[in-house]
Amino acid sequence: MKNPNKPAYAVVRLDYFLSEVSTPNGTALERAVTVKEVLLDRTKAEAEVERLNKVNADKQCHYFCKHTRLVSSDESWLAQP
Repeated sequence: MKNPNKPAYAVVRLDYFLSEVSTPNGTALERAVTVKEVLLDRTKAEAEVERLNKVNADKQCHYFCKHTRLVSSDESWLAQP
């Protein structure tokens, strides 16, 4: 059986000003992290991260790329570009 996982690359934003805020139980990081988009091409994801970090250099955030995977029991939609 073919593995239904397909490599993907999440473009993630970390908001520094929100990472300092904490909830009563001390966990607020989920509020400071946002997945902007998920791309299938690593080069495009890294280029988008570089572009966003330049555009937002004066803001309290940082973008980075994180390897992940798309999982589906139906692979037909994964084959499309």
